[in-house]
Amino acid sequence: MAVKAGRNVFTWLGGVLALIIATTLVMVWTFGPVWGVSIVGKPVFLLPPSPERYAHAVFDMAERKGLHAGSAEFAEVRARAEEAVKDAESAADTYPHIDSVLTAAGGKHSTLLVPGSIPEQRTQGSLPSVDVNGRVASVSLPATDVEWDNAAYMDAAAPPLIGALNDGACAAVVDLRGNTGGDLGPMLASVSALLPDGEVLWFSTPLYDKPVMITGNSVQGGGTPMTAPVDGKFQVPVAVLVDGMTASSGEATMLAFRGMDNSRSFGMPTAGYASANISFEMPDGARVLLSTANDKARTGEVFGDDPIEPDVVTTSAERAAHEWISQQGCVDPTLD
Repeated sequence: MAVKAGRNVFTWLGGVLALIIATTLVMVWTFGPVWGVSIVGKPVFLLPPSPERYAHAVFDMAERKGLHAGSAEFAEVRARAEEAVKDAESAADTYPHIDSVLTAAGGKHSTLLVPGSIPEQRTQGSLPSVDVNGRVASVSLPATDVEWDNAAYMDAAAPPLIGALNDGACAAVVDLRGNTGGDLGPMLASVSALLPDGEVLWFSTPLYDKPVMITGNSVQGGGTPMTAPVDGKFQVPVAVLVDGMTASSGEATMLAFRGMDNSRSFGMPTAGYASANISFEMPDGARVLLSTANDKARTGEVFGDDPIEPDVVTTSAERAAHEWISQQGCVDPTLD
């Protein structure tokens, strides 16, 4: 009797185990992407996803991470998109619906980049440049392009800027016109000699603010943590130039100087992409961009999808900047 009872127990345990395995497989098939998101921060499909599951993985991520995911608009857009993807025959059929959900969750800085929308061969970008006119050092910071590594970017900006300041430059111009964004870390590190230590801006969400920190000539909390190959700080007048193409990390760099007593910004309102994104690639090569936070300046102002007005709105940014610099006691002979 004891042997029979033992066999019954093992049979029962085997049945339970088989049920658990079967249930797990069903759940993996249905909810597999959710498991992946919780482990590595992006959807991981253990089996090739159906178009509907493919879309739902992004919808779920948008609802967990999106800056505006708690809004009624997002709930409505997601409901419509869920209905629309039920009959999708391919992942491509879901693209416009995914894009609409991402925009509702994160704003205009959020989108789906479909396969083939980013050229495999990209045009090589520009490195920063530093010019000295009279006693004013001007550093031009372009977008951080993938063709340049971060070290090359900082090498082109930070050492010559520090050199000009050590040689007697009494003011600086940080030119962000045309800077459409990229990696914030090397941008801020390149001009860290002009920024005070501490929190220079924040990525602001409805629940918390995450600081971007400058320590010496190092940057943490914004883009790739970077340390410029220089040593030194200078408290001189800093004019920041912006235009309608200044966007994303370009706008964040502008805001790092906003509210400083010795800094003013000049030019035209920016593009209005002042938010932090997460980015990940889907199995078919599509790339998700989702805004998770807005940019917050030391003034307490929070910026997002609206253009940022500089302190002085003008079509003659350079002249206005140099006139202001002269008023600060740093006489610029180029104005004569």
